[in-house]
Amino acid sequence: MLWKIFLLLLVTGGVFLAGKRQGGREVAVRSRSSHAPGSPGLEERFSERSRLILRLAVILSSAVVVAALLYWLFGAWREGKELTQIRVINAETGTVITYQANRDAIHGRAFTTLDGRQVTLADVERMEIVAPTP
Repeated sequence: MLWKIFLLLLVTGGVFLAGKRQGGREVAVRSRSSHAPGSPGLEERFSERSRLILRLAVILSSAVVVAALLYWLFGAWREGKELTQIRVINAETGTVITYQANRDAIHGRAFTTLDGRQVTLADVERMEIVAPTP
């Protein structure tokens, strides 16, 4: 998961740096329809104010995306660290054993308790996860 985020940031940074390097050069932009020699080019079409507004819109939308990503990551981390109670019930004998574990330590029919014990359920056992009360 973290590798995907790192890769996204790496690609975004590379595109940003390539754009910065390209922005310093004079680039001739031609439209499909040829214009007369006296007609305004790309530089004259956009005023300094419209360039500033476009730049601010890009920065603001990037900031919103980064803030949403951080909020989502924090929520996923907080949910994973949520303390849950696990009841293991033996279907043959009816005995119930209660454990406590973090939500992200539960993997299918196995989990790791708070004190570090690895528990794997047998075929005759079932697991109930009790959600914590707020």
